[in-house]
Amino acid sequence: MDMSFTEIEQALSPAFRLVVFSDVLRIGADLSDYADGDLLISAGGGVRYSGAESALRQFAEKHAIPVAETQAGKGALPWDRPLSLGCVGVIGTSLANDKAAKADCVIALGT
Repeated sequence: MDMSFTEIEQALSPAFRLVVFSDVLRIGADLSDYADGDLLISAGGGVRYSGAESALRQFAEKHAIPVAETQAGKGALPWDRPLSLGCVGVIGTSLANDKAAKADCVIALGT
């Protein structure tokens, strides 16, 4: 039976998506150990769609990695968190865009 992307997304439980997300975060933690310079997390809509905002916040805060958001990822990390840089891109904040331009490693989550 063929399934559309939407049907597959609906079939995946939020718990399953969080397990996958935590595997990605473990890989990200390994990267953060070896990066020579600035790190940045780019949080996309997948973080929000899978309900992984809390996991993102915990990971970013544990490793002190700033978070820039895509348009679809807006709100993945609340705006009032110290590591939140706002949106990145053409209509993004200058802070997020500057950090993205200078980052040695960008961990893209939920893209």
